[in-house]
Amino acid sequence: MSVDKVVWLSIPILGILLIVVAAVRSRGKEPDFRMFFTMGLIWVIVGLLFKDLSGLLTLGLIFLLIGLVNYNKWGKPSHNAF
Repeated sequence: MSVDKVVWLSIPILGILLIVVAAVRSRGKEPDFRMFFTMGLIWVIVGLLFKDLSGLLTLGLIFLLIGLVNYNKWGKPSHNAF
């Protein structure tokens, strides 16, 4: 996958992510940054396994960094996830 395709794929996904974060903040709830970290970790691993899907690797790194930057906002894990 060329760099051009990665850029064109990541721009809409990042836009959707920004809209979701803005919608959650307008309701007064904090986003679950622990989930950003977990999702980023999974996407990085999948992106490394499928070498052609470098977009997954890039977005995984972005989600991973969002989770790590906001590590102090993780709080306690919810045990009622399911």
